[in-house]
Amino acid sequence: YIPNIFMPPFMQHKRIGKTLIDIIYKVSKDNGYHLFIVDLVPSFYNRLVKRGAAIIEEYETVQITDETDLLGSGFA
Repeated sequence: YIPNIFMPPFMQHKRIGKTLIDIIYKVSKDNGYHLFIVDLVPSFYNRLVKRGAAIIEEYETVQITDETDLLGSGFA
């Protein structure tokens, strides 16, 4: 489990947080673990769900899966 990632304003909107989540997911998967993002603010929850994260607990917890498009260019 990792909590919502808070980025300072100068680091926002540069895909740094989603890139970190992607790296953590790949390492977790390679080692037989699942990755859950918890304690989400509503806007980040909605963005992750839109990107294909599996809803575990509505508005609170999502699971990152192979279907989660963290780095795709088709999303904001």
